Amino acid sequence: MSEDGKKELTSGTFMPMNADDGAHYGINIKKGLIPIGKYKLQLEIKAPTDYLLHVDSETGVPAAKDGGVAAAEEYFKTQNVEFDWTYTGEQLQNK
Repeated sequence: MSEDGKKELTSGTFMPMNADDGAHYGINIKKGLIPIGKYKLQLEIKAPTDYLLHVDSETGVPAAKDGGVAAAEEYFKTQNVEFDWTYTGEQLQNK
């Protein structure tokens, strides 16, 4: 996360977890660390190393059924996403 798109302000990881409201991701960026303002967020999304994917024609995911193992490998490619974000101070509050 950066203010100008160049100098990194902070970084963290999303932790997969489950609670009574369902599956979600937690973030380990501390409250109060980020001043209110506009930021550029860069997310690198990696597949978990211990996640198994069915690729056979009977029980495989649709991509594997239609395109074979090579198509299923798309599930595990690292994805990079970048967008502008306005932080108002409310997004990291417990509700």
